[in-house]
Amino acid sequence: MTRQEAIARDKQGLLDRSAHFRLRLRHESRDVRKALQWPRVAASAAFPIGRLAGGIALAALAAGPMGRFVAFASRTLLFARLLRSVVTFARIGTGRA
Repeated sequence: MTRQEAIARDKQGLLDRSAHFRLRLRHESRDVRKALQWPRVAASAAFPIGRLAGGIALAALAAGPMGRFVAFASRTLLFARLLRSVVTFARIGTGRA
């Protein structure tokens, strides 16, 4: 086998391997798109966003130190609810929901 034949064989192997991995990436990205359906994402995010708006409105009405406490509590509740949503999405994505 000559050097040019070996180079041509290696090049073809690299091209085949590249095509294989591009196909794998296409299939995996399709699976991720199926796992993250936007209506489901939007529906679960609507509840924490409504709570956030209510918490901000309540914090605006409260005054002084109590206002700071209410703002802290509303942020803490928002964080907890968002964290719960992320965990739920992670479970849905892995099929353990």
